[in-house]
Amino acid sequence: MIELDIALLKAINGLFIYGLDKSMFFISGTAAWIPLFAYIIWQLVVTHGKKFGLYAVILASLSVGISDQFSGVFKDSVRRFRPSHTEKLQDELHYTKESNGNDYRGGNYGFYSAHASNFAALAFFVLLALPRHYRLNTILIFATLLTSLSRIYLGVHFPTDILMGWFMGGMFGYVFYRIFAFIKR
Repeated sequence: MIELDIALLKAINGLFIYGLDKSMFFISGTAAWIPLFAYIIWQLVVTHGKKFGLYAVILASLSVGISDQFSGVFKDSVRRFRPSHTEKLQDELHYTKESNGNDYRGGNYGFYSAHASNFAALAFFVLLALPRHYRLNTILIFATLLTSLSRIYLGVHFPTDILMGWFMGGMFGYVFYRIFAFIKR
C-alpha cells in the first residue's frame, strides 16, 4: 500500500507541463472557487427559501469549518509528514515556486488533507440538499477532484491523505445535512 501511495504521488507530481504549476497552485487556493461558492449559496437560498436557505448556508459552512478544524487537530495528533517534508522523497519531487521564489511545500504534517476534506464536506452537503441540480453537483464533484489532484501535484499530500480527507469530509457533510433535514421538518 505504501509503495502504491508513493508511486501515485510521483506519477501525478511528475506531470510537469508548462503552465500547470501556476494553474495547480491557483486551483489549490480559495480565490479560484469564490464564484462557485457564491452560486451554491444562491442556489441553497433559491431552492429552500430565505429562512431554510439561510439555515442551509450556515450548516454547510459549519460542515466545512469543522471539517477544516478537525483536520488540523488530526494532523497534529498523527504527525505524518507531507511528501515535501519526507526525507526519502523530498529531493525526488517537483515543487511549484511561490511568488517569493521559494518552493511551495506546505506545513510539516499532511494526514489528512484539509482541502480534500473541506470540498468533500461541501459536496456531500450540497448533493443532499440540492439533489436535482445536476449541473451544479457535477461541477462541485469536479472541483473536489481537481482541488484534491492539485494537492498531490504540488507534492504536499499523498493520495491516502486525500482519500481520508474525502471520507472525513463526507462524514461531516452528511451529519450537517441530517441536522438541516431535521430543522426543515
